[in-house]
Amino acid sequence: MKEFEEKYWRNNYKRVCGIDEAGRGPLAGPVVAASVIFSPNSFLESAKDSKKLSEKKRNAIFKDIYNAALSVGVGIVNEETIDRENILEATYIAMRKSIYRLSVNPDIVLVDGRKAKIGEYKQESIIKGDALSFTIASSSIIAKVTRDRMMMEYDKVFPEYGFASHKGYGTKYHIEAIRENGATCIHRKSFRPVSSFLPTFKEIPRDVYGNSFSIGYYASLKIKEGFSVEFISSEPGLAIDLVLKRGRQLDFVVVVSSFTRENINKLENVEIDKRVDKFLLENSLEINNSNIKFILSSVVFIKPKPIIDNVQVKIIK
Repeated sequence: MKEFEEKYWRNNYKRVCGIDEAGRGPLAGPVVAASVIFSPNSFLESAKDSKKLSEKKRNAIFKDIYNAALSVGVGIVNEETIDRENILEATYIAMRKSIYRLSVNPDIVLVDGRKAKIGEYKQESIIKGDALSFTIASSSIIAKVTRDRMMMEYDKVFPEYGFASHKGYGTKYHIEAIRENGATCIHRKSFRPVSSFLPTFKEIPRDVYGNSFSIGYYASLKIKEGFSVEFISSEPGLAIDLVLKRGRQLDFVVVVSSFTRENINKLENVEIDKRVDKFLLENSLEINNSNIKFILSSVVFIKPKPIIDNVQVKIIK
């Protein structure tokens, strides 16, 4: 598993980088690439092809890789770019992003599979590289775990689609859910059968408050920014629609929707403190050492895509 790395280390290539991706085939969600560099003459025996490891084992090794590696870079390309560019080009973009996010420049990049469009970097492509190179295997684990965790968050927002189990791949259950419920905002609209079940503006609910379509759209954007979903309203009219967390930041969010900006400007003032107090009384949530914000955000449905406006933001703690 370290034959390729040792070959380059012996020839004074100190920064040998493995690169791999996850998520080219699914009908929903991003494609994720990861680049990993280890110090010369190091080895992580537990790093193996991610497809041959259980989810529990991958999560454990994920931490080991971050602790042992000299540098790790991750590139995430979402469904909008996949639909605009095509999945192959989107994968190359994710790969380049992952390399750019390394803290050191690679001397050589070991690529799983065929030659990739990664810019000026010297590369060697290795068929079934994730089974032959521990740096590629490490990158495959980082990419897959990162993507799987995003899909687990999306499952909280769109539970009827089963993203937690199939991670966006075209299983029978997933395809039937698309046919029954239509595509979500995280589905790849250029993929079949998704392209046959796209929602229209007529199908978007007109409720200003408690609109699950608007809440889901807002939540999906925040997941792409690295937030986790701590709470999402399952029924309209609750005090808080979303609680989102990123590090120490905790956002309490009320989402309103409209089809014109003028309507948003006419909304009454929301009683911020009362809503948060009511939510905390009714729900168990750890808030110690958190930076808490309340956000009243609007989703304005206009073409070519909705616009997010934060109407009110109040720092509570």
